[in-house]
Amino acid sequence: MPEPEPLASSNNSNQPSAQNIPTTGNLAVARCLEAYERAYRSRLAKDGNRYAATDYAGRLYRAAMPAPSSRDGIRDFIACVAHGVLIGAISATDSKVLLYAAQVAQSALRDNTAPKASEPPKASVEN
Repeated sequence: MPEPEPLASSNNSNQPSAQNIPTTGNLAVARCLEAYERAYRSRLAKDGNRYAATDYAGRLYRAAMPAPSSRDGIRDFIACVAHGVLIGAISATDSKVLLYAAQVAQSALRDNTAPKASEPPKASVEN
């Protein structure tokens, strides 16, 4: 099995750094990327194993993702999943599960804000 590569770099370095992390306009994605970089560097310094460092960094990337508990949280969660797939922090298989979780969260959020079909509209009372 080929060894996964860390974050894509603009300067052909195999090691992630703040200078070669892709910039995003999303603060949640930036937080996930920072967690990834710190974890990767820490683990690589510990044992020099790039595969283990990449695996560990991917787990910390996912742990830094926002909870999909609000409309904005769901959008940020989806952005983190998409970016995580692009940089190799999240596998395609895991992304399917995570995006389905976001879809379920979105449905639950929508269900909580929509009026229930079984409830008749409330009549206004005039005095």
